[in-house]
Amino acid sequence: MTGVVQRVCQHAIDEFGLVKITAHVFPHNLVSARVLEKCGFQEEGFLRKHFVKDGKFINARLFGLLK
Repeated sequence: MTGVVQRVCQHAIDEFGLVKITAHVFPHNLVSARVLEKCGFQEEGFLRKHFVKDGKFINARLFGLLK
């Protein structure tokens, strides 16, 4: 999965001229957070009650990748 994320991000930067890519991860999803970190993403923040799932507000971790 890490290789796919790296290739998609590189394609987005090269082909679309993106300067920054962001991703949201639920705090309990440690595997997804690790994939992003291995691809060079850095955690930029913690978003409290950012999403609604099953009628409940849940938090999210915000990751960013700069060109």
